[in-house]
Amino acid sequence: MRRISEGRKTAFYVGRVISAIGLLLFLSTFLTFLLNFGNFDNFEGRAKSGGIRAFAGIIMILVEVFCHRAEIQITFQRPHLVRFFPSRLTPVV
Repeated sequence: MRRISEGRKTAFYVGRVISAIGLLLFLSTFLTFLLNFGNFDNFEGRAKSGGIRAFAGIIMILVEVFCHRAEIQITFQRPHLVRFFPSRLTPVV
Protein backbone atom coordinates (compact mmCIF):
# COMPACT_ATOMS: atom_id res chain seq x y z
CA MET A 1 0.00 0.00 0.00
CA ARG A 2 1.29 3.44 -0.91
CA ARG A 3 1.82 6.01 1.81
CA ILE A 4 0.40 9.41 0.93
CA SER A 5 1.24 12.30 3.22
CA GLU A 6 -1.54 14.22 4.95
CA GLY A 7 -0.42 17.46 3.31
CA ARG A 8 -0.73 15.96 -0.14
CA LYS A 9 -4.17 14.52 0.64
CA THR A 10 -5.31 17.89 1.96
CA ALA A 11 -4.00 19.71 -1.12
CA PHE A 12 -5.77 17.21 -3.36
CA TYR A 13 -9.15 17.53 -1.65
CA VAL A 14 -8.97 21.32 -1.28
CA GLY A 15 -8.14 21.56 -4.98
CA ARG A 16 -11.08 19.35 -5.88
CA VAL A 17 -13.49 21.42 -3.78
CA ILE A 18 -12.22 24.66 -5.36
CA SER A 19 -12.59 23.14 -8.82
CA ALA A 20 -16.13 21.91 -8.11
CA ILE A 21 -17.20 25.34 -6.85
CA GLY A 22 -15.60 26.96 -9.88
CA LEU A 23 -17.40 24.59 -12.24
CA LEU A 24 -20.73 25.31 -10.54
CA LEU A 25 -20.13 29.06 -10.80
CA PHE A 26 -19.23 28.77 -14.48
CA LEU A 27 -22.22 26.57 -15.35
CA SER A 28 -24.63 28.71 -13.33
CA THR A 29 -23.92 31.54 -15.75
CA PHE A 30 -25.43 29.58 -18.64
CA LEU A 31 -28.42 28.48 -16.56
CA THR A 32 -29.11 32.08 -15.51
CA PHE A 33 -28.93 33.29 -19.11
CA LEU A 34 -31.33 30.56 -20.25
CA LEU A 35 -33.82 31.22 -17.46
CA ASN A 36 -33.88 34.97 -18.20
CA PHE A 37 -33.89 34.72 -22.00
CA GLY A 38 -35.92 37.60 -23.40
CA ASN A 39 -36.25 39.33 -20.01
CA PHE A 40 -34.48 42.69 -20.15
CA ASP A 41 -35.39 43.89 -16.65
CA ASN A 42 -32.15 44.88 -14.90
CA PHE A 43 -30.18 43.55 -17.86
CA GLU A 44 -26.99 45.42 -16.95
CA GLY A 45 -26.93 44.09 -13.39
CA ARG A 46 -27.54 40.50 -14.47
CA ALA A 47 -24.90 40.74 -17.20
CA LYS A 48 -22.29 41.99 -14.72
CA SER A 49 -23.22 39.28 -12.23
CA GLY A 50 -23.03 36.57 -14.89
CA GLY A 51 -19.69 37.81 -16.17
CA ILE A 52 -18.18 37.95 -12.71
CA ARG A 53 -19.41 34.42 -11.92
CA ALA A 54 -18.07 33.04 -15.20
CA PHE A 55 -14.59 34.53 -14.75
CA ALA A 56 -14.48 33.62 -11.05
CA GLY A 57 -15.34 30.03 -11.98
CA ILE A 58 -12.62 29.89 -14.61
CA ILE A 59 -10.07 31.32 -12.18
CA MET A 60 -11.05 28.79 -9.50
CA ILE A 61 -10.65 25.92 -11.97
CA LEU A 62 -7.21 27.25 -12.97
CA VAL A 63 -6.22 27.55 -9.29
CA GLU A 64 -7.03 23.85 -8.87
CA VAL A 65 -4.86 22.98 -11.87
CA PHE A 66 -1.99 25.03 -10.44
CA CYS A 67 -2.41 23.41 -7.01
CA HIS A 68 -2.35 19.97 -8.58
CA ARG A 69 0.86 20.73 -10.46
CA ALA A 70 2.44 22.20 -7.32
CA GLU A 71 1.37 19.11 -5.38
CA ILE A 72 3.18 16.89 -7.91
CA GLN A 73 6.20 19.17 -7.76
CA ILE A 74 6.42 19.00 -3.97
CA THR A 75 5.93 15.24 -3.95
CA PHE A 76 8.58 14.27 -6.48
CA GLN A 77 11.22 16.99 -6.21
CA ARG A 78 12.65 19.32 -3.61
CA PRO A 79 10.46 22.45 -3.75
CA HIS A 80 13.26 24.97 -3.17
CA LEU A 81 15.16 23.65 -6.22
CA VAL A 82 12.28 23.54 -8.69
CA ARG A 83 10.60 26.22 -10.79
CA PHE A 84 7.02 25.71 -12.03
CA PHE A 85 6.37 25.67 -15.76
CA PRO A 86 2.91 24.78 -17.13
CA SER A 87 4.26 22.19 -19.57
CA ARG A 88 7.06 20.67 -17.49
CA LEU A 89 8.89 20.76 -14.17
CA THR A 90 12.57 21.59 -14.43
CA PRO A 91 15.33 21.92 -11.85
CA VAL A 92 16.68 25.39 -11.17
CA VAL A 93 20.44 25.59 -11.50
